[in-house]
Amino acid sequence: MKARWSLIALTALVACNTRKLRDDDLDVAAVQATFKCNASPAGDRAQACRMLGDFATAGPFTDAPTKSLETWFGRKVCMDMMDDPSAMVFGQIHLKPGVGVPSWPSDVKFDPARNVAFGAQFIGTSVGAITPPSQRAEYEKAVAAAEKGTTPSFANLDDFDRNRMENFWNSVQRPPGTTLWQGLVKTNGASIAGAPSTTDSKLAWSATYFVRQKDKRMLVVYPSATAPCVAELWKIHTE
Repeated sequence: MKARWSLIALTALVACNTRKLRDDDLDVAAVQATFKCNASPAGDRAQACRMLGDFATAGPFTDAPTKSLETWFGRKVCMDMMDDPSAMVFGQIHLKPGVGVPSWPSDVKFDPARNVAFGAQFIGTSVGAITPPSQRAEYEKAVAAAEKGTTPSFANLDDFDRNRMENFWNSVQRPPGTTLWQGLVKTNGASIAGAPSTTDSKLAWSATYFVRQKDKRMLVVYPSATAPCVAELWKIHTE
């Protein structure tokens, strides 16, 4: 029995020591199939499919941060919240010069040449129970301002709603709390990846963020097995 357990332990140790950081890029067609992009999409699904199409033809992300903090913000669609009239999700990513903290275990084999020279914080930003329904237009105004490179004006609102929207806009410009700056790595394609998977992972790239750039947009895909998301973001803040 002791010999059997020793063999099991040795096998586990060998498996542990041979696992590597994945380097394959995202299978965009698989995510498009998940969103059913071939079935005349409408609403949020159409937005997601448009962004996925842009991601497929986008190039590497080249707008590396030169300031101590650079914030990207914009539109995001997640499978589990599509066309919900009372809720919205947003893309919010912060970048900082310098290699970030690895999110993978220290025993994983990894080529340091794949490191990207800046770290990131991927923030899950959402609002729920939007009331009154007309308030949704104010959040859409914030996304439109990000796309235009301007600051949204909420002067038309009463004091309560104006303060709420101004606080929202101010809050997305800086990362919350003391979240670690996550390490990013190059894939074997056009994407860079945050929270990359290891070769022994059963869910493969499910929890990874894939980032590319097209014109002035950062395009991001999170191919979760349960609730995939896609986003397009614009730089809104530096300091």
